[in-house]
Amino acid sequence: MSFKQFVLQLFFVSMAIVAFIFLFGLFSIDWAQNNLLGYYAVVGFIILFLPTFYIAKKSAQSANKQLFTGIIMLSVLSKLVVSIVMVFWYHKNFHPSGPLFLVPFFLVYIIYTIFESQFMIKLGKDDSKRKSVSGSSK
Repeated sequence: MSFKQFVLQLFFVSMAIVAFIFLFGLFSIDWAQNNLLGYYAVVGFIILFLPTFYIAKKSAQSANKQLFTGIIMLSVLSKLVVSIVMVFWYHKNFHPSGPLFLVPFFLVYIIYTIFESQFMIKLGKDDSKRKSVSGSSK
């Protein structure tokens, strides 16, 4: 998967999520009051995924397969930490009235987790470059 393909897929997924959040906000006042966290999550995950893709692509090309696994684990951990910080920050600054403020966020989190899994699998399956790197050292 090239960086251009990744950015295009990330753009389309992000626009679909933003449209989804906006449309549900039109039909539900509770949702509309809490959709700001969903928008913040979209921006946060985009910022997080751009360097993640670059690092994961480089590690997938490495002959060391454990490096790629470590990058996946680091990506999951960093996404979790960013998510927790974002939720606490939003709760402290915007004082939502109930726990429903988490619904848009969790939907965004789930969709981006599926997207992240997809692009990590594609990067991991690209063995052609790994073989050429490890094959040249023999």
